[in-house]
Amino acid sequence: MCVLAQSRFYWSNCHHHRCPDYYLINSLWPHVNLTLKKPYYYFFTGLCLGTLSSGLSIGGGPMNTALLVFMFSTPIKSANLYSLVIIFFSQAASLLSLSVKTHGFSGYKTNLLMYIIPAAIIGGLLGSALAKRLPNHVIQKLFIIMVSGIILLNLYNLSQII
Repeated sequence: MCVLAQSRFYWSNCHHHRCPDYYLINSLWPHVNLTLKKPYYYFFTGLCLGTLSSGLSIGGGPMNTALLVFMFSTPIKSANLYSLVIIFFSQAASLLSLSVKTHGFSGYKTNLLMYIIPAAIIGGLLGSALAKRLPNHVIQKLFIIMVSGIILLNLYNLSQII
């Protein structure tokens, strides 16, 4: 993580050539250099990302991470953490809303949750431990590979519909 890019309350743009996040930001958008710093930008970005991920019933992780890196020049590891927080609270609100509207979850197969919840917790712990050990440039490459895989899967699904 580049010390030149870090401040006490927000991440500012890093123009230092040795900062790994400099390469990710500038390789994706070489002519665009955003660094939004005001608190209300964070609020509205979280509001929009939470609405999209909840409204479309998607996790939104890759979208959240990419936009946080792009709009705030957030280092990839921090963007992943912020993305998880956005997903957690937006999906928790969606789950609460669903439970109130449907008077519980009787219409859903909840027996699978006893497998899904522990697996998600263990996966989260393993992923967190792995992310701490991996350098930023490896995380960035894995992120790009994962997003590319998602794009290919969506293209395949689109070809099945057409």
